[in-house]
Amino acid sequence: MAIRSSIRCRFLLSLLLLVVVLPARAGQGTLRFLINEPGVWRPWHFNVSDQDLRLLGMTAADGKAFETRLKQIADVFRSSPVWNPPIGVDPLISASADAPGDYSAYLKGAVKYRQIAGGLLMGSFDRYEVIRREGGKETREHEIGDETSLIEFSVNRLPRGAGVNNLQDAAGTIYEQPTRTEDIGGFPTYGDLLVVTTNGRPVWTPVSRERFLKAFIATHKPDAANAELYIAAQQKQLDAFLAPAAVAARQAKYKAAVDKLAAKGAAAMEHERRYWERDEADTLAALKKGASHDPKESPMARVIAGVKTAESDLAAMPPAERSAPACLAADRGNHTDSGLVAMGTPGCFPLVAHNPGFFDTRLPPTVPQILTAMQFRDLEKVWKKGRPTESTGGLDLWTTYEVFVKADWQKIAGMIGK
Repeated sequence: MAIRSSIRCRFLLSLLLLVVVLPARAGQGTLRFLINEPGVWRPWHFNVSDQDLRLLGMTAADGKAFETRLKQIADVFRSSPVWNPPIGVDPLISASADAPGDYSAYLKGAVKYRQIAGGLLMGSFDRYEVIRREGGKETREHEIGDETSLIEFSVNRLPRGAGVNNLQDAAGTIYEQPTRTEDIGGFPTYGDLLVVTTNGRPVWTPVSRERFLKAFIATHKPDAANAELYIAAQQKQLDAFLAPAAVAARQAKYKAAVDKLAAKGAAAMEHERRYWERDEADTLAALKKGASHDPKESPMARVIAGVKTAESDLAAMPPAERSAPACLAADRGNHTDSGLVAMGTPGCFPLVAHNPGFFDTRLPPTVPQILTAMQFRDLEKVWKKGRPTESTGGLDLWTTYEVFVKADWQKIAGMIGK
């Protein structure tokens, strides 16, 4: 049985099978968007594999129960006045279900509470016509858009935190704490992420300084070992470059190249001589930098120094400080340490991880306990420009966000955790 690492990719692929069969936009011709023409709902599709259900220790009936819960959430959007009836667009809401995390953890039996996870994809497809004129005759062909931007909803999966410099340890992934932005429907957003929960438990919990340093050392120690090998190799090349015999051979080569230009005059010979001098100086400087153990001039030396400093900091850290929450300096580009600073340092990023106690294990595994929405900010920009016209297009994106932002989020919240 193959272990698939990207659940989201598989979910999107299942929807792609629904989308690619839609008519493609015709070639040449004038487009007129039918913004006032009634649309048609795309059929509801739900995808879950027997393999995933077996992995979770669940039955087809459990899959059906989870589908029912997802459809209840979908029906809140489906009942939006914007889509009743749909005008100018064909709406689509589809769903999928699978395991909520890394498949390997389930195969190893490392997961005790196995809730089913999944998601929804919601969007609209433009209705338009292609107007062609040939030989004084006009033809009009009605079409449905074959591509659009979808809002992705995830259920029973804890969202990732922020930052690009994430660390992984046996307990999970360490993130930067995301910054909360404006709420939607009474629920917090973090940039392009909306989080809906009702159990009062935090999605992310602070990471201790000790955990961060241990993860930092474990992650970067192999890098430091490789850096040492690189520096040693560069030193070997530098020694060979500076060997008297090698220097003499290069000087003879340079002189021969310069002397070849004697017929072209002194200026040509001087230009060639300077070229070889620059080449010699640049090669020497590069080798010296590569062989340097000075963190100020060598990125490799900074890697080594960062690990050594982190090891020293951890060894000297008193117990009370080890358990304190970790915070990273905002500017870590040239740090010769882990970047760990005291909490409260201006601009530092607190570190968090998924809350291991978030899910209520007393609830049936088919109960949605968290819903997140992603990929909606670009649609928001289109929506704020106002309703599109027949000539501009974009009613698909505008409509999708209109449904999203005006949804009854309290009603959706009433379906979470119960």
